Amino acid sequence: MIKSFKERMEALRQTHGYCVEQAKLEFVSGITRLMKHKGINNSTLAAKLNTSSAYVTKALRGDTNFTIDSMVKITHTLGGRIHIHVADSVADVHWFEKIQGGQPSQGEVRADLSAIDHPEKISNLSTILHEIDNEERKVYA
Repeated sequence: MIKSFKERMEALRQTHGYCVEQAKLEFVSGITRLMKHKGINNSTLAAKLNTSSAYVTKALRGDTNFTIDSMVKITHTLGGRIHIHVADSVADVHWFEKIQGGQPSQGEVRADLSAIDHPEKISNLSTILHEIDNEERKVYA
């Protein structure tokens, strides 16, 4: 029986290979977001990692088989922290980051909502953002 495109895509999303590539994409997206926020380009990151620009370019394309060690090394070099979160496959997971801004009492709230399939599920985003604005400046997942 011929499956529809939607059915084939759903079957593909269940494969190991798809999940590996999705994890790489999420990691690389986080790294490029952090690089942009800190004003760091590929050459600067390569110098800080004591590696070639070619490796950084390859890694940022997702053409690298990352280990936890390499992920931590890259993240730490950028002044970041890596967070690994395991959730049920049907869970709707959202990450929010509270990044300190120029003045100690002010910060910039960034919400990565790109993974939300149904934005209408969020009834009041300002309430959610208020909940993560805490004195300890912790990241909630």
